[in-house]
Parts: sequence; C-alpha cells; structure tokens
Amino acid sequence: MAKINPYQKVLNDMEKKISISYKKLSKNMFKNAPLKTLQKDINELMLLLGEANYLAKECKQIKRKK
Repeated sequence: MAKINPYQKVLNDMEKKISISYKKLSKNMFKNAPLKTLQKDINELMLLLGEANYLAKECKQIKRKK
C-alpha cells in the first residue's frame, strides 16, 4: 500500500479555495466593484497562492527525502 502524502489533501482543498477566490475576484471586476472590494479579493487570492506555494515546496522536500 502506497503512503499518501499528508499535504496532498491540503493541496487539493487549497486548489478549490483558490478557484473560488479567483472566480469571486473576476466577478467583482466585471461588476466594476469598488476598489476596496477588489483589493480585498486580490489580497485573499495572493494569500492563498502563497500558502499553496509553501505547501508545494514542502511536498517536494518530502519527496526528495524518500
């Protein structure tokens, strides 16, 4: 039985959150939402992307140790 990477489920959840955040930002851009709303959406998306990047690096390190 193959070991499951402990970060894989978290990465999948993060991918879903990023997709939702991106769709929200796109929708608000097309609706010409106020700048404050767009900035909030952008900050949320950037935070999620940063977390996903960190998790991806952790997964690579785990893979190298094997």
